[in-house]
Amino acid sequence: MGALTRVTTDEINQAKEVRIIDLMEANGIKATQEGQSSEPYYRLTDHDSFVIKGEKFFWNSQQEGGYGAISFAMTYYDLKFPDAVKRINEHEYAPVKSRGAAVKHEPSNTLITMK
Repeated sequence: MGALTRVTTDEINQAKEVRIIDLMEANGIKATQEGQSSEPYYRLTDHDSFVIKGEKFFWNSQQEGGYGAISFAMTYYDLKFPDAVKRINEHEYAPVKSRGAAVKHEPSNTLITMK
């Protein structure tokens, strides 16, 4: 049996602050922006039934959904909680204002290329 991965409360809190869209960009996950509302949604290029809106996501073909980057990483990469936290925290992210603050997105129907 493999070694047990542990994460600290600080590591968990750090991962909770990361937005799904930032996690996608940092990991090269490509998506297409769809919808013209004030908060558009994104459809993954490699899994077209996987849809993200804000911090919520749903993978229609798998009947799985969730909220936040940790849950996204667990679902997309099929990881356990501690491994998802570690994977998220491997990258540097731009600081995000309070989760309650609205983030303005300009509507567009272009392909988003995540590095």
